[in-house]
Amino acid sequence: LVFIRPDAVCKAGSILAHLEEKGFRLVNLKMICLTSEEVTKLFEKEIDYSKSPFLLSEMSQKIAVALELMCNNACSLICEIVGGAFDPNDGVVFNSELIVTAKTPDKASCQAHQIFGNPGGPSFRGLPRLRGTTLGLIKPHAVVEGLTGKILSVIQEQGFCITAARLYRLSKLDAAEFLEVYKGVVHEYPEMLDQLSSGPCVALEVMSPGESGDGNAQRLFRELVGPIDPEIARFLRPNTLRAQFGVDKVKNALHCTDLPEDAELEVRKPQRVSIFNASEVFVLQMEITSLQHIIS
Repeated sequence: LVFIRPDAVCKAGSILAHLEEKGFRLVNLKMICLTSEEVTKLFEKEIDYSKSPFLLSEMSQKIAVALELMCNNACSLICEIVGGAFDPNDGVVFNSELIVTAKTPDKASCQAHQIFGNPGGPSFRGLPRLRGTTLGLIKPHAVVEGLTGKILSVIQEQGFCITAARLYRLSKLDAAEFLEVYKGVVHEYPEMLDQLSSGPCVALEVMSPGESGDGNAQRLFRELVGPIDPEIARFLRPNTLRAQFGVDKVKNALHCTDLPEDAELEVRKPQRVSIFNASEVFVLQMEITSLQHIIS
């Protein structure tokens, strides 16, 4: 388990991309905002507070990112990476000033259960803004291919602020209700359904640079995501996310909100999964609501 400290959240994409390139597979992700009691509970016996006297105040009531990662000898490898010398060619500083890691598999498992084991509970809440933002959804094929970090990195490098994030999984039923408007209308509907329910998604609440709540987030982020067909995107807009990471119209890397008036609706309740709740990020226990937006 890796915790990206608050001061390094702006580099979360680069950090995750580097770890994925090292062979780590993303299993879970959540932006969290911890109380001082939760920080103490999570890191008891892990942190020497005499050497890190400001960690408690730094990690409390501020946004951090929790990553659950898998690979062979994961804990040993991540400790080597964090404790290793800085390679300027990597472009990322891996040290305890930026990230905190679990030292043993048992501790990593315990921390993962505390953070991810009770998704509907009150602890380890996030702080979504819910207004003046838009939804981005990294699709399963991109997550499985280890592209999450690279996609997040591009989003952050373009000046967008990711204000909430969570990895979750849709069942076939969830995906069918999410894509209901496409049934019988879009030729690729069966493939879209299979893709959306095939593995983990990473949902993002995105705020544009200098966002003032006037709808710029939806428009500017949609421009960054690009045309629905990656082949067209590579020809017309090669710097967009779908051009760089998409495969075809079904595996096109990301969904984004099409219309400004749908931005708040999607951020709050993309159908069966209530991604952003007023008190917590990504509550996975939710009500079934009618879908009145387009997923692309």
